[in-house]
Amino acid sequence: AEYMGNKHPFDHEKFRIDQGLIDLINNTLNNYVGTKNFHNFTSRRESEDASVNRYIMSFDVKSPPFIWSDNKGLLLESEHLGQDNLGIEVLTIQVHGQSFMLHQIRKMIGLALAFVRGNAPSDIYNKIFTKEKYDIPKLPSIGLYLECVFFEYYNKKFGCDGIHEKIEWQDQEDKVDKFKRESIVCNLLHDMMAERVFEEYLPRLEIHSYSNDICHHSRPPREKNTEQIYKVSNENPTENLVKTNDLTEDLTEN
Repeated sequence: AEYMGNKHPFDHEKFRIDQGLIDLINNTLNNYVGTKNFHNFTSRRESEDASVNRYIMSFDVKSPPFIWSDNKGLLLESEHLGQDNLGIEVLTIQVHGQSFMLHQIRKMIGLALAFVRGNAPSDIYNKIFTKEKYDIPKLPSIGLYLECVFFEYYNKKFGCDGIHEKIEWQDQEDKVDKFKRESIVCNLLHDMMAERVFEEYLPRLEIHSYSNDICHHSRPPREKNTEQIYKVSNENPTENLVKTNDLTEDLTEN
């Protein structure tokens, strides 16, 4: 699945990400890789429930970034160079997992976003997979979509039996990518910018509790952990945020 979004909604057309910040995002997302207890990333599930143990195979930023503008649509950054310097830079975050629970992807990226921006406690990833319950912010649903379905088990069991064909997408990748960019992602980004989704969402990360006291959902703004924030050359480095390409939630539990 993938999640898509603009990285710096308060200074849309000026911010450009560098490799150091991308590395920080990827290192944060790597906390989710493997088989872990994700009871804090869904609802109405307890830590003792075996079904909350889910396997994440990969979780990272896809490159290169895109540049979005209403008049030009979605272009690769390399395609945009030389035309002008306007347009909103967009990152795609892709997660490949065995299966996902309700809200899991939105909460995983929501916490990663808060951590990278310095809103979440620096030790949160040492606690979040334990049996204790923590309050995790949930990313807006817009921007999240299913990128691809894999039929590895079916292909391995039936694809070579001489009767059935393998279910694969390689021959259609160009058509799929064209349809995704022109018919899905462009409409998604247009609505996201028009509705100012992240301008409204990001201030909530400042007052979110990230607490194991689930009765408290907000707290006074805390001083950002300056050691945790990746310094960049922007005027206000603590406002840097990750914009991602939306992935899917468990289709069986939506």
